[in-house]
Amino acid sequence: LMVVAGMAAVLTISRVLMYQGHMRSASILSLTGMWLVATGLVVFAGGMNSIDAVYYLALTIIGGLLLGSKAMIVIAVASSLAGLTMALNAHFGQPLQQLFPVPQIAGWINFSFSLFLIIITSDIALSNLHNALSLARRRLEERHKAEQERERLLVRVQEQARQVQQVMDTVPEGVVLLDEEGHVLSAN
Repeated sequence: LMVVAGMAAVLTISRVLMYQGHMRSASILSLTGMWLVATGLVVFAGGMNSIDAVYYLALTIIGGLLLGSKAMIVIAVASSLAGLTMALNAHFGQPLQQLFPVPQIAGWINFSFSLFLIIITSDIALSNLHNALSLARRRLEERHKAEQERERLLVRVQEQARQVQQVMDTVPEGVVLLDEEGHVLSAN
């Protein structure tokens, strides 16, 4: 009950942080809370032989999707070290007691829930990636259109300059073009 209450508090605080625009902090807090709960589940289910260890895999993937590859590596290393500690304890005669034996159907449920977490997080990340790519495509198209318009205007200005030069070359009177400061730009 304390674990559920603690996780509810962590998720509530994470949600508040998320709504305040602190996505990274909310993600770190949520992942830390979930990692601690997963570690508790694995410990109380007897160690790394428990299907609950699959949560380490899910959290590693979720951490990578939410926070990037460095976070994924940190979660993977922390999970691996926690698992190694449990395995070494068992190897040296101090196995963890299985306080919560996991029946086969419960193992399947844990495994399926872990897959569900991976799918949901991946879907969110892929949706964000799709949106970012769509935005990049739109901006690229806008830039391409602007470049085409610039080229069209450049051709038009060059044509007008050629016409002005023709007039300058054919007019019988002397014509001088000056800039704002009085410097000669062109003369016939």
